[in-house]
Amino acid sequence: MKCVKEVENGVIIIFHVIPGAKKREIEYNSWKDMFILKLTSPPTKGKANRELIKFIEKEFGGKVKIIKGEKATIKTILIEKINKEKVLEKLRGII
Repeated sequence: MKCVKEVENGVIIIFHVIPGAKKREIEYNSWKDMFILKLTSPPTKGKANRELIKFIEKEFGGKVKIIKGEKATIKTILIEKINKEKVLEKLRGII
């Protein structure tokens, strides 16, 4: 799974974010090798980005930063102070 990578200060995950969905959900697309995250917030004024950060911080318990794709649907995020195994375990529980 190349979309989840452990780095020195945490874990990087690549998400395809779909804002404006009817309900929040996450799934893994093996063909794209990335997680699809549907958010209920609209893609205006950073609302979907704030929902993404709040959701990931709640689920994983670490500080979250969008490091690439702030204004795009493909986002690279960093979850600080967590390891890859813990992230994958949590993702399996969510999906």
